[in-house]
Amino acid sequence: MRFVKLWGLERSATNFTYWSVKDNLNCTPLSNILGWKHMELPSIDISGVLWDNPDESSTQCGPQSTPQLPLIVNAHRLHQLGQVFIIKEPLAWIISFSNYKSGFSFTELADKWNRTTSNYLSVYNKWNGPKAMIDYYSLLIDHTKRMKLLARQLSIPCNSDQIVERIRTMSRGGDLTISKQAEVQRRFTRKTYYLSRQYLTCYEEDELRDTKEAIDWSLYDAVKAIDSYDPEG
Repeated sequence: MRFVKLWGLERSATNFTYWSVKDNLNCTPLSNILGWKHMELPSIDISGVLWDNPDESSTQCGPQSTPQLPLIVNAHRLHQLGQVFIIKEPLAWIISFSNYKSGFSFTELADKWNRTTSNYLSVYNKWNGPKAMIDYYSLLIDHTKRMKLLARQLSIPCNSDQIVERIRTMSRGGDLTISKQAEVQRRFTRKTYYLSRQYLTCYEEDELRDTKEAIDWSLYDAVKAIDSYDPEG
């Protein structure tokens, strides 16, 4: 059995990626097992100490509730555990996160994005097992193409030749809810929102200038280069 550990900041489409992997690749994606998926410095933790959000007292996720843990640990020991890092374009992520949690300036969030993305790149470069880094935009532009590329990057077969992109809405935490026509419409509206960069209208002119200056764009360039890497040429 193959396992893939997912990492990504809050509001980086980790839930969308989880279901895309689960639906399409012949593997078991791991969210908070082996470590809270939103940690700024990802670290594989077998003990279970770091498996939950440190700001909450949740005990839903832990070694005692993970019967597959021995198989996961063995995959890790054999360098067969995959790691996938999900990154959202920084200006888009800053607006998304600021709408989700208040109390942060845009430049503070730029620092958080810089710091975490730098950590992700460092962990990615040191990891000996299967690995990939996903730019959220590549999932939106061509979901089928990106999932097939992810399968090659991780050396994991797809479940079938037909890639599934389900229209889903998810509650906070990634639980699935039943899609309705209005929700289907909202799904495509949000896709257009990102691809047309409508989120830029949320910035005042000076805010956009200062935030752009605070972002380390070389990090995003590195993410995009890794995202598009095809091991089969």
